[in-house]
Amino acid sequence: MKPPLLTCYSLHEGPMMSAWDKARLRALRPLLSLLTRLGVSPGAVTLLGLALGLAGAANLADEPTWGVAYLALHLALDGLDGPLARWQQRATSAGALWDMTADLLVVLAVTLALVEAGEASPRSGLLFGWLYLALLTVACARQRLGRPFRLLVRPRFVLYAAVALPLFGVRPSLLEMDLLLTTLNATMLLFVAWGGLVLHSHLKGEAS
Repeated sequence: MKPPLLTCYSLHEGPMMSAWDKARLRALRPLLSLLTRLGVSPGAVTLLGLALGLAGAANLADEPTWGVAYLALHLALDGLDGPLARWQQRATSAGALWDMTADLLVVLAVTLALVEAGEASPRSGLLFGWLYLALLTVACARQRLGRPFRLLVRPRFVLYAAVALPLFGVRPSLLEMDLLLTTLNATMLLFVAWGGLVLHSHLKGEAS
């Protein structure tokens, strides 16, 4: 029996994502079929999404419209590589890990871009990146051990929404962006600490 695929979904997200995946497969069937005939692999879609995400981060300061557009395309492709892998019957934990790594690299690039532009303090921005990595790691470990979070925050979407605000005439100040990042950091820290305690208890119970 094959082990379950690597994911970082919470207990309540799992059934919803399963239903969402089935809906996407039906809706994207013509596109998935076309990409398969063209020989496009899920990994290539992830790589293109990563490139667009990094381009978005690089353009946020000087060309925010293009930066947000690239990030939107990154998110669109992030929602395409999984269905393509399942359509081609090539879904693997290695592919899921590559997808999460690409997402993490874009999150880090966006936070570094905010810090470089003076729109976020180095401490808040870098701490956000490290805590996001820690949260992904703990969530994947708990899912792998059959002890997923009951509920899980998705801070990258909040971050991306914040960087899109200038397109609507709202530019958060350094203080406001730091307050947002601090709130997200505190939330992630709580999840990481609680998740770590559950993992420790689980592994300690297995060892005894």
